[in-house]
Amino acid sequence: MEQRKNGLLASIVIAVAIVVATLVGANAILHRNDRPKTVSVKGSAERDFVSDLVVWNVTILSHSATPIEGLRDVERQQGLLRNFLISKGVTEEELEFGPVYYAEDVTGYYDNKQERYVELKNGYNVSQTATVTSSRVDELDKVARTVGELIDQNVTAQASNPRYYYTKLASLKLEMVAAASADARERAAQIAEQSKAKLGNLRRSSLGVFQIVGKHSEEDYSWGGNFNTSSKVKTVSITVTSEFLLK
Repeated sequence: MEQRKNGLLASIVIAVAIVVATLVGANAILHRNDRPKTVSVKGSAERDFVSDLVVWNVTILSHSATPIEGLRDVERQQGLLRNFLISKGVTEEELEFGPVYYAEDVTGYYDNKQERYVELKNGYNVSQTATVTSSRVDELDKVARTVGELIDQNVTAQASNPRYYYTKLASLKLEMVAAASADARERAAQIAEQSKAKLGNLRRSSLGVFQIVGKHSEEDYSWGGNFNTSSKVKTVSITVTSEFLLK
């Protein structure tokens, strides 16, 4: 008799467990699609801007038998270069001369007869770089194009291409992020409307990298972002990926 009771009790427990498991499973099926409905979009913004700062380097070069001879020649050329730049409108505040560098000019070759490498000492290379930094971008562009005139003054100068920067870049980036975020919301609103839903709050957002390239250039976009310094007129772009809730 006792054995029959125990068996009945075990059967009841198993039945209750099956019912509970069934209810839990059914509830899971009913609510498995209850996750928030969302829409993910990518917004973008692009803008052209003109650089407001230019940096230009001119390097004086001299080759001599000794370092001191090279230094004296560089000092001579420095005076001529300074006068030239000042005559073209460059101010003393915009002009800065860096330190003088020198290095021994050594070449060599392998001598098959001696079966060894032979070094040839050809004197010394001495140089000094002048840097012009100015907010007068257009005027400095004109000066850079006249540097060839220094040849007539027996100045050996190697001029780099001007580099162009924008001093208000931090503010511009904030404006671009705001514009790209607004574009993302507008796109999401259009998708929600077409889906007969209402756009809810922003759930999450991620910022892409800034791409700054020369206007109308063929520069490739980089995963790490581009920062063009060779073009005076540039194009900046940014993307924002945003996820919104749908009601």
